[in-house]
Amino acid sequence: MTSTGPPAQVTGISPIEGVPGTKLTLRGEHFGQSALDLTHVFVGGIDVSPSTRWFSPRKLSVITPLGSGELEIVIVTRSGGIGTSELTYTQRVGQKVGPQEQVSYWPEDERRWCPAIIERGSGSRQEGGGDVVDASLSATGLPAAELARLSMPLSDTALMKIYPHTGTVLLSEPDFDPMLFLLKYYKNASFEDLVMARNNFSQSISASGAHDSSNVIKNNLYLIFRCLEGLEGVKTKSRAKDGTVEMRLEKKLTVYAEVESVVAQFRDTLKAELLQVPIDVDEAMERIRCLEQLDLDYDPYWVCVDAFKNWLIDQLRCFQKTYQERVPQEASEQASSPVLRSAVKARVGKRQATIQLVKQVCDLLCTHCVQFWRLQSVCSAASRKAPRPASLEGSYGQQSLHERYQMLNIELIHLVASCVREVVLEPSSISAPETVSSGWASTCVQEFRNCCLSLPLDIVPEEAQTVLRRLSHDLRRHAVRDVLRSSQNAIESLYFKENWEVEVTDDGGSITQLPLAYENLVVESLSRCRTLMSPRTSLENSLFDATEYQERFSQSFSDVMVGFLSTLQRLADQIEASLPPQDAAGTAFHNHAGPDAADVDQASSQHAIVAQVRGLLLLVSNADWAARRANSRVFRAYVSAGYSNVDDLKSRVLSAWKTTTDNLVERYTRLRVTWLCAPLDKENTPDSGLQSAIITALCNLSHIHSELVLILGVSRCHATDGQAELDSLFSHRIKAVMKAIAIKLSDSIQARSGFPDWAASCPAFPKVGGRMPEQEHNAPLPFSPGSSAPHLQAATHSRQILINNALIASLLPTPGNQVIPCLVKL
Repeated sequence: MTSTGPPAQVTGISPIEGVPGTKLTLRGEHFGQSALDLTHVFVGGIDVSPSTRWFSPRKLSVITPLGSGELEIVIVTRSGGIGTSELTYTQRVGQKVGPQEQVSYWPEDERRWCPAIIERGSGSRQEGGGDVVDASLSATGLPAAELARLSMPLSDTALMKIYPHTGTVLLSEPDFDPMLFLLKYYKNASFEDLVMARNNFSQSISASGAHDSSNVIKNNLYLIFRCLEGLEGVKTKSRAKDGTVEMRLEKKLTVYAEVESVVAQFRDTLKAELLQVPIDVDEAMERIRCLEQLDLDYDPYWVCVDAFKNWLIDQLRCFQKTYQERVPQEASEQASSPVLRSAVKARVGKRQATIQLVKQVCDLLCTHCVQFWRLQSVCSAASRKAPRPASLEGSYGQQSLHERYQMLNIELIHLVASCVREVVLEPSSISAPETVSSGWASTCVQEFRNCCLSLPLDIVPEEAQTVLRRLSHDLRRHAVRDVLRSSQNAIESLYFKENWEVEVTDDGGSITQLPLAYENLVVESLSRCRTLMSPRTSLENSLFDATEYQERFSQSFSDVMVGFLSTLQRLADQIEASLPPQDAAGTAFHNHAGPDAADVDQASSQHAIVAQVRGLLLLVSNADWAARRANSRVFRAYVSAGYSNVDDLKSRVLSAWKTTTDNLVERYTRLRVTWLCAPLDKENTPDSGLQSAIITALCNLSHIHSELVLILGVSRCHATDGQAELDSLFSHRIKAVMKAIAIKLSDSIQARSGFPDWAASCPAFPKVGGRMPEQEHNAPLPFSPGSSAPHLQAATHSRQILINNALIASLLPTPGNQVIPCLVKL
C-alpha cells in the first residue's frame, strides 16, 4: 500500500473511560477522504472497523471491544497508512456508578450547527417546529443536503490570498471566523441574502419552543455574536451619510481596486492550477468555466492544451537524456574490462536501456497522450462555441483553430516517433556487436504492439495514426532483419557447441547434434518472421504484400540457411589444423631400414589421423542429412507460411550445399589418399618392401570403405518427382569417394612402379572377385629398364585388381561384402 497523504492522528476521544461496548467518539485529523479510504481502526490491538461509522476526515465513532486497562487507538487509512494517537482509552470490566467525566471543548451532540446560514424551508420539520438537520454532518458542521446545494468552494490557497487572516471555517472550532466561512462557501451571496438568512434564523428561534431556542442559543452563542458583529460592521460601512461625496467615492474606488486585485489574484490562481499538467479533463473544464466568467485576454482552452503538449515533450526529452547518460556511463565503466567481456556487457547494457526507453515512451503514449487527446477533443469542441476574446482576433493570422490543433498533434507525434527511431533504428557500423546480433528488436515491436492495442483509435487523431502506422511498419521491418541476422549468427556459432556425439540415422549412417540444432533454429526463425510480418493491430499492414519482401526475402533467408555450411567449413578447418605435418609419415618410414619396421611406424603414425579425418566424413554426413531432411521440412514450412519465391530459395540453397559438400569430400579424399599412399613413397619404402606396402595400402582401402559405410550409411533413397534433384546430389556418395581414392592410389602405384598408365587402354574386367582373366593374367607385362621384374609385375597386377575391386566394392548395397576378401586372394 503506497501512502500519498499524512497519517491519521487522534487528538480527542469521548468518553475517556468506559466499559466494553461503549460508543467511543474520536476526533482528530486525516481520518480519510471518505469511508472507503478508511481501512482499519484498532482499539487495544483489536480491529473494530465493522462497527466504525465515518462522519468526516476529522470525526468517527466506534464500539469498544472487550478488554481492560489503557487501550491504544490506531487508525489506518489507504492514503496515509498507519496513524498515531495522543490519547489512550481506559476501560474497566465493571460498570462505574455515577456520571461519566466530560472532556475536551467540543460538545458530543452531533446536531451542533448554525441555522442562520440555512435558508428557511430547507429540510423537513418536526411537529414542534424548527429545522431538522441530517444525522450525518460534514466536517464543517453543515448538513450534507446544504453542501450539495452549494457551488464549488474556494481552495485554501485562494482563500488565504483573498482574506489573509487566521481562523477556521469549521463551525465546531473555537477560532471560527465567519468572514472566512462566508467567502469559502457563500462567496456569491449578496448583502440581502445575509439579511434574509438572519431573518430566517430569528424566525426559526421564534417558531421553536423555549427549550429548543435556549439550546440553539447556548450551542451557537459565540457564533451568533460573531455574525452580528460582522453584519454590524457591514451596515456601518454601507451608510450613505458617512463623510462627503468625495470620501465615499474614494472609499468605493479603494474597494473597487481591492476587488480588482483580489479578482486578478484569483484569476492567476486558477490559471496556475490549470497549467498544473497532467490534468484531468473534468478538472480542467471546471477551472476553464470559472476563468470564462472573468475578464481574460487569452484563450484558456488553447493555453491548457498547449501546456499539456509542452509537458509531454519535456517527458520525452527527459527519457532521451536518461538513455544518453546511461549508455556512455556503462561504456566508461567497462573500459578497464577485457575486450570481449566489455563488448558483451556494453551490448547487454544498451539492450536494457533501449527496451526501457521504448517501454517508457509506450506508457506515455497509451496513458498521458490519450489523456491529452481527450482534453484536446473537448477543448476543441468547447472553444468553437465559446466567445473568443477580442484581443485574440488576428493573433494567429489566417490559421484556423482546427489547423492549430492539427499542427500541435503533428509536432507531438513526430517527436514520439523520432524518440523511438533514434534508439531502435539508429545506424551503426557493420562490425558493431549490436549489428552482428542484437535480438531485442522483437521485444521493442511487442511493446509497441501492446501499446497500439490499448489505444482508443476513436480519440487518436488521423495524423497521429498515420505516423504510428509508419513507425510500426519500420519497426517490424527492422525486427525481421534483426531476426534473420541473429539467427544466422546463432547458426554460424554452432561450431562452438560441437561435442562430436554421434547418432545413428535411418539409413545406417551417423550424424552429430548440429543438424538437429540447425533445423530448430531455422524453423524458429521462420516462425518469428511470420509473427512479425503478419498484422496484429489495426495500425499494421501485412508485410507479405510489400515489394521488397517479394524480391529480397528469399535471398535473405537463404543466407540464414547457408550459414550452416559456414559452421561445417570452420569445423573442417579446425580438423585440418589439428593434423600433423604431411611429411610426418615419410619421416617415420625414413628412420627404419626394414619393411617390417616401416609397417609398425606407419601403423603408429596413422592412429591419430584416422580419428581426426573421420570428422570430415561426419561433416559430410551432417550436410547430406540436413539437405535431405531439415531443408525439406524448412521448404514445406516456407511455402505453408505464405512466403514467396520458394524456387529461388531452393536454387540458392542447393547450389551452395553442393559446392560445400564437394569441398568437404575433396578434403576428406585428399587427406585419406595422403595417408593411404604414404607407404608407396620411394623415400619411405625400399624396392624390396614395395609388395608388402601395396598389400597394406589395399587393406587400408578396405578400411576406408568400411568407414564410409559406417558413417555415410547405405543409400536407400529412390528418386521421386519431388526429390529428384536432391537424390541426384546426395546419393551414391560412397561410390564417388571410393572411385576417387582408388584412382589416386592406382596413380601412386603406377608412379612408383615406373610403368605408363596402361590401365585405361585395358578392357573392362568381366569377372568379379579380385582375379583378372587368365589371358590377362598370363600376358607379358612391360617393365622399365633397371627395375626388378617381380615386384614391378606384382605392382602392375595389384593396380588392376585395385581398380576392379574398388569399383565393385563401392557398388555393393551392404557393408557385408568388403574389398578385404578380394584382397586376400591377391
